Amino acid sequence: MRFSSTNTEKKFMKDSAPSEGITINGAIPSSELDFSVTGYESLKWDSSVSKYKVKYLTVFVDWDWAGYKPTMRWDDAVSVNWDSDLFTYERNSFESTDYYTDGSTEHVWKEWTQPAVLEQGGLGYFASLERNADMNNPVYGNASFTLLPTSSMYQGTTYTTGINANYVHNINPLGLSLGFTVKGVSVSVNQGPLTDSIASALNYKFRR
Repeated sequence: MRFSSTNTEKKFMKDSAPSEGITINGAIPSSELDFSVTGYESLKWDSSVSKYKVKYLTVFVDWDWAGYKPTMRWDDAVSVNWDSDLFTYERNSFESTDYYTDGSTEHVWKEWTQPAVLEQGGLGYFASLERNADMNNPVYGNASFTLLPTSSMYQGTTYTTGINANYVHNINPLGLSLGFTVKGVSVSVNQGPLTDSIASALNYKFRR
């Protein structure tokens, strides 16, 4: 695990709030796609203020077509955005893996070590659905990356900031690729009429 620093407390953050139907296109039911954002915060005691200081926040994005076998299996797209006044992306911290299972055996379908798009307050990457074998194979994947506070931040519940993620499923029968749009410091997925989507958010609490 990344959390190997001394004098560091590790806390699991699981305050993920799924939201469906946020676009004018089709909404993916959560009964078909399990999509979540969670995180780990790394803390170090700051004796000068007698508070735990946030060293970094690692964000995890998980998707799983649980109980559903999508017939359109191309490269889907995921965007994740955060408040750039509070956090900055840690260079080379991104990694993503897409899986499928064949019977009881898990296989890696694709691995990614860089996002497709990276901006000051967001990133975008592809989630590839296995399509060379049995279309009944379950497909799922996960990604992670690390955010660094832009200024001193401490453990607490005084303030709340959102880390928002959107998963877009490509249902184009021709498999035309999805893309990303940058607006200011944020990243979004270009959604045509042949897409479905689902969203999730991590509400991260802190104090100054």
